[in-house]
This record gives sequence, structure tokens and C-alpha cells, in this order.
Amino acid sequence: MDRVTNTEKPRIYIEKGTIFATCKEFFLKSDVTKEVLETTGINTPLGEIIIGRALSDGYIEIAGPSVNSAIKWISERMLYYGAEKVLIDGSLSRKTMASPSITQATILSTGAALSRDINKVIDKTELTLKLLSIKKRMMIKS
Repeated sequence: MDRVTNTEKPRIYIEKGTIFATCKEFFLKSDVTKEVLETTGINTPLGEIIIGRALSDGYIEIAGPSVNSAIKWISERMLYYGAEKVLIDGSLSRKTMASPSITQATILSTGAALSRDINKVIDKTELTLKLLSIKKRMMIKS
């Protein structure tokens, strides 16, 4: 269950060899065979963030910290362990995770979870795009 939206959190399918990071609760209940690469000491309401490697294909749930410095540090550790790319799952209410200081690219996906009113979805999505564009221009200039 997503603690912010109080909706069912989707599980994602990962393949053997995938390096992932999630909270201890989700790490333990995932159906993949896995190995612990590192316990990070970074805590969330669902437990410490653990970096692991999938030893089999299967499903996991992802939950991580909401602090940018922790997200960046975990991403760097995942690259250290051999990840080719790091995908960061965020939410519309946590736009700072899309900052160019944290990520190289952003995928913005909005829909009915944002609002049942399509016009509100469009308006909020346009605003978010503008904010992300402003942040990117500011980062490029500095």
C-alpha cells in the first residue's frame, strides 16, 4: 500500500541480475531469490533501504527515501555494484527527484490517479512540465 496516496502499490517485474534498492519490508516479501549487496543505514517508514541483486526473475515492490541526497547516494552505490542505469520511482508530489542534479532524464506519466477530471490532469501535467523545464534551464546555466 502506498503511504502517500493510500492506493495499492504496483509490483514490478525484474530479471535475474538486476540490481535494485528497496525498503527492508519489501525486500523480504519479494518473490525473487536475491542477495544483499549492502544495507545502507538509510531508514524509511517501511524500514532500512537495502541494495540487492536478483538471483532469479520475479516481482518486487519499490520504496525508497524521499531525501534527494539519499537518493543520489543510493544511485551511486547501485552503479558501483554494476548497474548500467538507475531508474528512480517518484511521484507527482515529489518533483525534486527529477532534478538534473539527481537524474539525467525524466519520464512523466500522469492519469486518473492524479484526478478523475481530465482537464485537471492536463493542467497539472502542463504545470509540472514547465517546472521541470525551468529547473533544467537553471541547472544548465549554473
